[in-house]
Parts: sequence; C-alpha cells; structure tokens
Amino acid sequence: VGSEGVAQDIVQDAFVTAFEKLATCERPGRFASWCFHIVRNRCHDFLRSPVSRSAGPGPLDALAVEGEDPSRAAERWDLRRAVLEAVGSLSPTLREAFVLYHETSLTYSEMAERLGASESAVKMRVKRARDELQEQLAAYRDHVRT
Repeated sequence: VGSEGVAQDIVQDAFVTAFEKLATCERPGRFASWCFHIVRNRCHDFLRSPVSRSAGPGPLDALAVEGEDPSRAAERWDLRRAVLEAVGSLSPTLREAFVLYHETSLTYSEMAERLGASESAVKMRVKRARDELQEQLAAYRDHVRT
C-alpha cells in the first residue's frame, strides 16, 4: 500500500475483523490463508479509495544517510520514487504476486494458496511483473551504467 503506517493500520483492522468473525472460519487448518484474504481485501479496498492516490514516499530526510553527498541522496530519492511508482503501476494481480515474492519468505506453493491461483500462475505473475518493471525502469538502469 506504499506506507508502513497504513499497512499496519490495515493489518490491525483485519485482525479485529478476523477475531469478530472467527466463527465463520470454515477451515481452521487454513486459518493463516483466511486471515491473509481478509488483509488482502482490506488492501484492495484501500487501493481503490481516493486516499491511496494521494499517498507517496516519505520525506527526503528519511532517506538521507549521515555524511552522504546531498546529490547522491537526491538520486537515490528519485530512484526510490521511480521504483515505487513503477510497482504501483503494475496491475493489482502482478503487484500482489511481486510484493509477496520479494517481501515474504513464502514459497510459490504458499503464495498460490493465499492468492487462490495455481503455482505456475503465480510464477508467471512474478515474471511478468519483473519484465514490466525492467521495461519501466530501463532509463534508470542505463543511467546507472554510465
């Protein structure tokens, strides 16, 4: 969702909902997947809301490293913004698979279960997301090489 604070709020809200609806969990052996779906739905709701469109990366000061050249910090800030925008521009299906793959220690099988897709579909989503991101960020890649 682009913000750690927003993500924490969403997770907290989802766990409250899960607790309140615990009796509706039909398969206790898949409790983690059930909770994941609640969190996932809350994230989708947030991303569809007008509030999510106004959120962006935090202030440059949060990225600066002590003693770092200010122009280098600005370059890193620009790259960070470009990466976040590129990831944000992915379709929700591709973004979800990409973020799960790179931000969790889940296996493809576990990701497939949580996303309600086949393992091969999840692998393809991650690959397509990477391909799209490489294409969108090609200008930065070329700039870094020079």
